[in-house]
Amino acid sequence: MIPRNTAVVLLVAACTGGAGWARSADWIPIPIVSETQNRLGIPGGEGFQMTQHFSWSPSNPDVVYMVVDTSQVWKSTDGGRSWESKRDGFVNIGGNSLLVDPRNEKIVFVASDGGLYRTTNGGDRWEFLKIETADNKQGIPPDARSVGDRFGGFGAPGQQRVRGNGLQIAIDPESFDGSRCRTIYAGTARGLVKSADGGDTWRSLGLQGLSFRELRLKPGGGPNVLYVAAICEPDQGTCGLFKVVDGLDSVSIEPIGDLPTWPRSIALVPRGTDESDVLYAAAGEAGLFKSVDGGSSFRRLAGGLPQQAYFNSVSVSPANHDILYARPHNALDSIYYSHDGGDSWRPAADVDVGRISVLGRVLPGSPIQIEPHPLKEMEAFAMIFDTVRRTEDGGRTWSYSSSGFLGGRLGGGKDSIHFDPEKPERMIWFFVDWGPFITEDGGATFRKFSARGRTSAGGAVSVQHPEIMVTPIGYDSTAYQNQTLTRTTDGGQTWNKIEGTADKYLFIAFHPQNDDYVYAGTSRGSRISRDRGATWDFLPDKSIRAVEPDNGNTVYALEGRELVRSDDRGETWATLGTAPFQNAHEVTVAPTHPQRIYFAASSGVYLFEEGTFAEIGRAGGIATQNFGQYGNSCNVTNLVIDPNRPHIVYAGLRRPAHGGHHREFIYRSADHGKTWASLRGNLASYSSVWAMAVSPHDSTLFLCTGHGIFKLPGGMTKDERGGLPTGS
Repeated sequence: MIPRNTAVVLLVAACTGGAGWARSADWIPIPIVSETQNRLGIPGGEGFQMTQHFSWSPSNPDVVYMVVDTSQVWKSTDGGRSWESKRDGFVNIGGNSLLVDPRNEKIVFVASDGGLYRTTNGGDRWEFLKIETADNKQGIPPDARSVGDRFGGFGAPGQQRVRGNGLQIAIDPESFDGSRCRTIYAGTARGLVKSADGGDTWRSLGLQGLSFRELRLKPGGGPNVLYVAAICEPDQGTCGLFKVVDGLDSVSIEPIGDLPTWPRSIALVPRGTDESDVLYAAAGEAGLFKSVDGGSSFRRLAGGLPQQAYFNSVSVSPANHDILYARPHNALDSIYYSHDGGDSWRPAADVDVGRISVLGRVLPGSPIQIEPHPLKEMEAFAMIFDTVRRTEDGGRTWSYSSSGFLGGRLGGGKDSIHFDPEKPERMIWFFVDWGPFITEDGGATFRKFSARGRTSAGGAVSVQHPEIMVTPIGYDSTAYQNQTLTRTTDGGQTWNKIEGTADKYLFIAFHPQNDDYVYAGTSRGSRISRDRGATWDFLPDKSIRAVEPDNGNTVYALEGRELVRSDDRGETWATLGTAPFQNAHEVTVAPTHPQRIYFAASSGVYLFEEGTFAEIGRAGGIATQNFGQYGNSCNVTNLVIDPNRPHIVYAGLRRPAHGGHHREFIYRSADHGKTWASLRGNLASYSSVWAMAVSPHDSTLFLCTGHGIFKLPGGMTKDERGGLPTGS
C-alpha cells in the first residue's frame, strides 16, 4: 500500500506538469477518492467530465493523449495508468477530437469548438492554427467557439448536436520527412481541408457545409483514400458516407454505401484494393453495419446486439482486426465487444473491476469512442461514466485507469462546501452532475450520499442540527436550469423531494443562529422556510444572495439591478442602491464589516459601501482577456473572504457560455480588494473557477477549477509559509 502522503506527492506531480513536491508545494490537488481506492494506495482521479477522444502514439505506445469537452488535453506517459493536464496556450474550453503524429509522439493536433490546435513539444505548449483557404481568408477565429456548437465541433450552424465527436483529423504516415508527417486532413466548418506542410498552411478539398463525424485514411503509394462520415439531411440524397480520393493533381469525391441513415462513426480495415476495404458503421437507431467491398454495400450486424439500441460508436483493433468494440447511446446500456469480426457480440461482464469507484454503482456512460491499443490486441481505453477505464481482455472487463485525471465541479458558489464547526475534518461538498458527497477525514476519502438526481446547485447544512441538509437537485433533462429542493433529516441516509419548489437556484443557506429559517435565492425570486426546510414560501422578484454571518436576520437580495436588504428575515425590505452591472454571480458580506458588500460580476469585482458601488477588480489589477467573437472578459464568478482575516479576499474567473479558459483565473487581495495579484502559483495556466470556500478552522482556501479541486493551506503560498509545506 502506498502511504497517503506518498500518494499526494505523486498526484501533485501528475497534476502540475511534473512539478515535484520539493520544487513547488503551493496548491495541493484533492482527488475524490473512495475508501477502497485509498486502502489500495491508488492516488485517484475522479474525472467527472466527458472525455471526447483518445489517441495513442504509434511511435511510442506508452504515450497516450485524451481530449475532454471542458478541460482541453491530458497526457499519459505510462500507458494510461496516470494522467497530467497539458494545456498551456490552449484557450478554448476543451476539444472534440485529437490525433498524434504517427511518427512523432510530440506532435499532436486537436479539433476544438473554436478551431484547430497543434503542439510540437508533447503538449507543453499549444498553438492555434489559422486555417486560411481560398474561400476563408479570415480563418476560424481563435479563443472562441466560432461556428458550430459545443458538441458539434466543426459542425455547421444549426445542425444536430451529437455527444462523442469521432475522429475529425487524419494524418498520412507516409508523408514523414524525418521530423514530422507533412500531410494532414481536417474536417472543418469550411469543409474538408488539407495541409501539405504539417499544418502551417491549408487548402480546401470540398464537402463544404457538412458537419464531420469521422475521417479514416487509407494511405498508399499513390493517391490517398479517405472515408468520411458526415451528418447530412435526408433531402441531400446521400446517407453521409463519402469516399475521397486525393490525387496529385485532382480530388474526387463520391457518396457511397447503402446505409439507411448517416453513420455516427466508422472504422476501417484497409485491404489490398479499395474495393476490398472493410468498413464498419455505427448508424444510430438503425444499428451496426459492415461492408467488405470498400463501402459500396453494407449488411446489418445482429448477433448478440440489442436490437432497439442507438449505436453511436464502433472501433476496430489495429493489432487484430477481428476485435471490435461498440457502444449504444443510452448510458444504461453496456459496452459490446466482438472477437470474430462482428459476427457475434457480447456485453462487458464488469465495467468497475474491484468496485472501487467513489460513485458506487458504475454505468457504461455516454458513447465516447473506444480507443484500442496500436500493438496489444486485447487492450483498449474507454471513458466509462466518470473515469478512464482500460480493458486487457478484449472488452470483457474494464479496470480503473484514471489517476491524476481530475475534474469534479462543485455546485458553483461558496455554498458548495459546508465546514462542520465542531469537526474540522468533516466537510460536505455539493457537486454539479453528481450531487452531495461527504468527507470525514479532511478530504482523504469521500462517500457519496444517496440523494439521486443529475446535479446539485450548492447546499445548506444546519449548524445546530447537522443531520438536516437541503440541496437543490436537478432530476431530468432540465437539471441545470430547473432544480427541486431536496431534504434529509437523518444525515443523508434518506432524501425527500419538496414538491412545488422547482426553480434555478443561485444561493442557499440556513440562518446561522436560528436554523428554523432557511433562505434560497433563485433566478425568479426567493424561497424562505420557517421550519428547517420542511415547507417553503415563495417571495417573487427579490433573489436572496447573502446572509450576514453574525446576524442571520439580515439578508441581502437583488431585485433586478436594485440591491435590497431585510433586517427581519425577509418580511420587509429597504432599497440600498442601484448596481452598475447587469448581474451578480456571487454576493459576499464582509465578516465583522457588514457594511462592506462585495459582488462577483460579469464585468469585474464591485464593492458597495456607504451607499456607493465601485468597481475594484479590474481597477485593482485583475486582468481582462480577449475571447475572439466574445470580446474582452473579466467575468468574475466567485468571491470569498477569509473569515479569520477579513482583509483577505479571493476572486475566481470563468468565461461564460463555454467561450474558453482564462490564463490567470484566481486572484487574491490582501487589502480588502483595493489591489489584486494572481494566486495561480504552481497551477497550470488556462483554467476556470467554479467554486471557492475558506475553512473557518485554519483559513485553508479550497478552489474548484475546470481541472479539479485544490487546496492552499492557510491561503498562503510556499514562499509565504517560509518554504515549508503544510497540510497533506
